[in-house]
Amino acid sequence: MPPPEGVKEPVHETPSVRRALKPGVDRSRGATMCSGACPTERPSDHRMLEDNLSRWRPDRSGFYEIWYLKLNHLLTGAALWVRYGIVAPRDGSVAPWGELWGIFFDPDDPAANRAGLERFDVPAIRTGGEAIVRIGGASLGAGRATGRLVAGGTELEWDLRFAENPTTFHHVPGYLRALGILPTQVCTPNVDLAVHGSFRVGGRSFELGGDPGQQGHIWGRRLGHRWTWAHCNSFAGAAGAVFEGITAQVRVGPFVSPPLTSMFFRLDGVDLTLNSPGFMVRTRSDHGLAFWRFVADHRDRRFVGELSARLEDIVVVGYTDTDLSKVYCHNTKLGSMRLLVQERSGRSHETRRALESHRCVALEYVDRTVHPSMRVSVP
Repeated sequence: MPPPEGVKEPVHETPSVRRALKPGVDRSRGATMCSGACPTERPSDHRMLEDNLSRWRPDRSGFYEIWYLKLNHLLTGAALWVRYGIVAPRDGSVAPWGELWGIFFDPDDPAANRAGLERFDVPAIRTGGEAIVRIGGASLGAGRATGRLVAGGTELEWDLRFAENPTTFHHVPGYLRALGILPTQVCTPNVDLAVHGSFRVGGRSFELGGDPGQQGHIWGRRLGHRWTWAHCNSFAGAAGAVFEGITAQVRVGPFVSPPLTSMFFRLDGVDLTLNSPGFMVRTRSDHGLAFWRFVADHRDRRFVGELSARLEDIVVVGYTDTDLSKVYCHNTKLGSMRLLVQERSGRSHETRRALESHRCVALEYVDRTVHPSMRVSVP
């Protein structure tokens, strides 16, 4: 499928480009902060464990919590996404449950994509102790994620190891989080992982040698109303560069917010967190199924992003919200991205740098309905 109008198809990464990414090198080291880079707050100190700690309590209703991890296997182009979750419906008569999700993305044969979900009763949920969370026999801990999922003809197994990042990307600044008015909280304790270990899909095994990954944590009273999210730490010829962004609408009482956008960039070892209220509302963004275009300004710098994906690389899964309604995630980890870094020159902006990634980008479009061109793999 060609990219949506206005989106330039990024160049293909050759094997030499893939080698330039140096997947065997530990890329999880923290970047140096430049003075004044973040308009609202500096990323927290080494708090990966704290920012991943569970907020769920067994007696709490109307609450959900999610930990997810995704990675791209550079040697084959395949990708893996796993998700540990807890859902406690608002209706107290409905017992909470745990969830274990997994999606495998095959770059050569979309028919070989696999998605599965297993649900577990409360006794199978554990938080704290040696692991951050345990769902059945699967667990996420400090520097390790393990699990086995057998559901709907899908068999996935993973044993992943990584060095935790020293900083967390918070999508919303601390003073807004402290108000407690937002129905959901989002953070990325591990924005740039070098993943080791292995995973298996059916009879196929994949060995990892520092392949690029990311791990996030989400919790709150209800899921967002509608959003597009993306992440990339595998830009051709630009080892260490990272992008993460989200543009989302949330429901507060009877009202649905306008689209609010926050972003994180790591370029040349310098972190830039853009999550101030002013940035959230003024950033220009257009998004939908299989595309996201944005223009984001910060001081004299401008970021122009164009993201796209092939429809056949998208897997649709249905999440259950705390009111038992459904939210549908149109999910791929094989998207593409072109990012222009520009600087003001008089009345215009000039491009100083162009970064590209081909089929190594996480791109998710989430809505309350399924896009009519897609089918649901896990309802």
